[in-house]
Amino acid sequence: MIMQVNLCGLLVALGCGCLPTVAQPPSGVLVPDCARAVEAASLAAAVRIYQGALLPRLAPFVGDPQAVSVLVSMLEDEDERLFWPPIVVALGYIAPYDPGLANRLVNYLESPRPFRECDSRAPAIFRKTDTRSGAIPMDEYEPKVRALVALGFLVAKADMSISAAHRQYLSDATGSSFLKVNVRWTQKEKYLSETDRAELLVKFANLGYKQSRQRFAGQVKLSIHSKKQIECEPSAALVRK
Repeated sequence: MIMQVNLCGLLVALGCGCLPTVAQPPSGVLVPDCARAVEAASLAAAVRIYQGALLPRLAPFVGDPQAVSVLVSMLEDEDERLFWPPIVVALGYIAPYDPGLANRLVNYLESPRPFRECDSRAPAIFRKTDTRSGAIPMDEYEPKVRALVALGFLVAKADMSISAAHRQYLSDATGSSFLKVNVRWTQKEKYLSETDRAELLVKFANLGYKQSRQRFAGQVKLSIHSKKQIECEPSAALVRK
């Protein structure tokens, strides 16, 4: 006897996130939902793998609005915090340029707040209303500094006339005094001195600025030193936690 397998039921069992309904709709309605669930699961898996280069794995998702939504949800999800460093880079790499998203990345970088608490208002306005400052743990500052790389990928996809403000931000951020004034968090475990923090921010600002000046391409190297790990991935200390 040959069993008929319900595709969506199988995907749910495998954790692909396709939610079943009490009454089965026609297959023509159900299959696209399952396809989107498979795509979301594939993207989530791509950003959760620490081995190998991240960016080539993201190529099939570039410009896909569904993929952007998946990454935003993951960056807002506390359960995904271990993977926030590659997720934030992936978001900038995949998403088309959007001023609101670019603002949100800047606000996330500067504030000690998590991404879910940072909105898309202009940074100058957000700074006036967001008075929180303080120390944050490593698994929160690692994704924040990578927001500079994500911002570089974003603005590289837009005409200079459209993205001028965010290009200028990256240019300004390459100077340590700019970030020292605007970044309102310190490192909780004291692995970073103030000097180390400034150097780390400037390093990623230079990466972001470099990407912003390049025409967006499918494969870009992010590591500054060939012997070091790819800069879009979290540090070994974070992976071991």
